[in-house]
Amino acid sequence: MIIFFRILVATLSIIGAFFFYKKYKEATSKEPQIIINDKGIKTITTDFYLWKEIENEEVISEGTGKHTHYYLIYNYPNGAERLQIDGYNINKGKLNKLLILYRGRSKTKTMNR
Repeated sequence: MIIFFRILVATLSIIGAFFFYKKYKEATSKEPQIIINDKGIKTITTDFYLWKEIENEEVISEGTGKHTHYYLIYNYPNGAERLQIDGYNINKGKLNKLLILYRGRSKTKTMNR
């Protein structure tokens, strides 16, 4: 019985260390977390997708009061992004404006070709 608990504790410790390392690496990364331009979007957790491949992009809030969290969400081929942006140096309104701006620039460039 004691061996079982030691194995369980060791397994949980390894799993905890892995997730701690993953979050630490993500938090200290010098890479841009979100790249938005007139061609498309890339986040830290997804590849770059062109605007023509992206649908329903917006910044949403969930929860109330101290428990409000903000997310950049969009659909791309065979998946969807839901990136929590609470700790980023941008607010919900500004990011929504950038999404509209760059989506519009993409449409303008496509029409002028």
